[in-house]
Amino acid sequence: MRQWTGLTRDEQGDVLKTAASWRDEGKDYETILDLFLQDQGIELSRSGLRGRLSEYRRGEISFDGLATDNDEERLFTYDLTSYVDGNGWVRILPMGDFHWGRQCDKELVKRNLDWASSHNVPIFGMGDLAEFALKDSPGMAIYEEDSPQVIRTELRALLKPYADAGLFKGDFWSNHSGRIHKRVGLNEALNFCEEALGVDFWGFSAFFELKVGEQVYTMWGSHGASGAVTLSSKINTVEKIGTYVDADIYLYGHVHDLFTWSRLKRAVVNGKITELRRTFVLTGAFLKWKGSYAEQKLYAPTKRGSAKIQLSAEKHDVHVSI
Repeated sequence: MRQWTGLTRDEQGDVLKTAASWRDEGKDYETILDLFLQDQGIELSRSGLRGRLSEYRRGEISFDGLATDNDEERLFTYDLTSYVDGNGWVRILPMGDFHWGRQCDKELVKRNLDWASSHNVPIFGMGDLAEFALKDSPGMAIYEEDSPQVIRTELRALLKPYADAGLFKGDFWSNHSGRIHKRVGLNEALNFCEEALGVDFWGFSAFFELKVGEQVYTMWGSHGASGAVTLSSKINTVEKIGTYVDADIYLYGHVHDLFTWSRLKRAVVNGKITELRRTFVLTGAFLKWKGSYAEQKLYAPTKRGSAKIQLSAEKHDVHVSI
């Protein structure tokens, strides 16, 4: 077996390019290690592979002939065909804004995760999984909330089985993990995804291509950054994004509302005038109202939970239930 440091730069580049391609296809790190690296006679630990892939993705290491330009946006592609149920549909569960801590509805989080596992439903993280109260954070005082380390440890124990099973696909940067990022320069969201869970980190926003049988759906998502309070202003915030981003599905967290709506756009496709349906989803939250910063700021209570999105494998069709 050859050590990583014994490979030439070209060999390292070829390995990372192939490993990145396999990750884009949905293969986990263990599969890459067992079926690719060992076959090539290369010795590298799981954490070593994960770390080097992260550096490669961010453009912090480059190799001749390989594109690592940080300005080149990555399209996240997931083949969900294996999740098609007996009725010809795939369901996905965008799940975020847990605010895991003392004010989180932990039992509801666990019920949603258990439902996804029992029904073979892939989960897309929507950010703010952790509360992470710091000294100057809004809401509960730092000494009235669980420590960031306790919350991180509990979240990893909660989500790792779903990540290892290939159900939990990744997560976004969000303002609560961003508290740590802004103060000490440590990107907690990236580290939690890639090092603690071994899943994709999608940054501030991302485009997705979801393959469901012969159908291909485009999706855009972000944790969000709006200060909107009323439902109408939340809807307006997301619809503004739809003026410069085009996708079949838009996912938006942060605003702690569970809501969905659609718009029709007329366009020319393959020489024919047609109507394209665009589906918008506010992905919900799990923060309790009483005693939390939601009550402190007198935000209106909202329904807790997640939206369930159905994608047809037989025709281009999206349904959302909340």
